[in-house]
Amino acid sequence: IQLPLIGSIYVSEKTLDEATLFLVNNFKKELLRPDLFINVAKPRPILISVIGEASRPGIYSLDKDKDQYQDSGFPTVIDAIRKSGGFTQSANLKEVMLVRKINGKDGNFKKAKLNLLELMIKGDQSHNPYLMDGDIINLTKATSNESIDPSITKSNINPEFISVQVVGAVNNPG
Repeated sequence: IQLPLIGSIYVSEKTLDEATLFLVNNFKKELLRPDLFINVAKPRPILISVIGEASRPGIYSLDKDKDQYQDSGFPTVIDAIRKSGGFTQSANLKEVMLVRKINGKDGNFKKAKLNLLELMIKGDQSHNPYLMDGDIINLTKATSNESIDPSITKSNINPEFISVQVVGAVNNPG
């Protein structure tokens, strides 16, 4: 960012508190008592990946202005799964993995196992955390003995309607 008195300053990959402290320390060289507050005017879209047993696995951009998600302003795991078209019949909803890069130069990742059945049946919101840029949601495949109640696939996570294309030697392709 460009600032009067101190010039160009890089604040990428800093929290609001870290950026504020960093800027105050830089302004102290020019001002006696720098008083500074930073807030986010508009959150930028975040990029996340949904892989595994999603209807449309891939990389998705979640933007509050374009996507509909909770009033908090931050997208959740369920918002990302909805954007990817929901989960397949063979998804293991008891073991959904959320992988997040930990800040720092080490490039370490943190993994959390989420149970979406607890969320959908009991309403346990601890299994629906907010997402951050770069998160990966892995919908793992269920083993043959982990069958899911078919009523779960009718939840509002999966789309209400699906599109089907008919092609080939038929009277009305489309």
